[in-house]
Amino acid sequence: MMLSIENLVVNYGNIIALKSISMQINEAEIVALIGANGAGKTTTLRTISGLLRPASGSITYNGEKIDTWPVEKIVAAGLSHVPEGRRIFPGLTVLENLKVATSTWAGRGQSIQPELEKVYRLFPKLRERTSQLGWSLSGGEQQMLAIGRAMMSRPKLLMLDEVSLGLAPNLVQDIFQTIKEINQSGLTILLIEQNANLALEYAHRVYILENGEVVMTDTAINLAKNPQIQDSYLGS
Repeated sequence: MMLSIENLVVNYGNIIALKSISMQINEAEIVALIGANGAGKTTTLRTISGLLRPASGSITYNGEKIDTWPVEKIVAAGLSHVPEGRRIFPGLTVLENLKVATSTWAGRGQSIQPELEKVYRLFPKLRERTSQLGWSLSGGEQQMLAIGRAMMSRPKLLMLDEVSLGLAPNLVQDIFQTIKEINQSGLTILLIEQNANLALEYAHRVYILENGEVVMTDTAINLAKNPQIQDSYLGS
């Protein structure tokens, strides 16, 4: 097991955002979190990434408890987070945005070129836009840059928050095909996706969150056949 979350509680002041959730992620899986806005999906990713601290419970990664680690140590260990909204650095070119993510390892005298080539193979448009300011890219290209930047940190677990948000349907399919390709190369993916149909199409397993609690988990195939899930999440 790569990542284990046990009885995780996270508060925002007096508000309990996560109510003792537990989940497991195995190596080379795509695991999706689905649920309505405010269910606790983004809070889960932010806590794994070290941006939030749990009130109780534990997060274990490859056998090590990481819920007290600083963000930079978590990233260096191989967990990379693509936040909702892309968060492209203003004033930096595409190449400079990509280089930022190499800070945990490139200082050891290693060339970043092999990682750049991997990103450019996944997203050829970024090669064409190398010298262009990142903020001036289209929405779809900015999403490619955000994922590419995360890939530059040499992740073992890639966490993606709402990568389809605001994109045209044809671009969404392109992005998700690339995510599938990334996973098939051996990278583990934890995915938040508002579009439940997409999540069930591409994930191996799914956790459903409601009001800060895991209310159901199963394989994506089984959940897609579940009448309750069809009525509540798939618009059937």
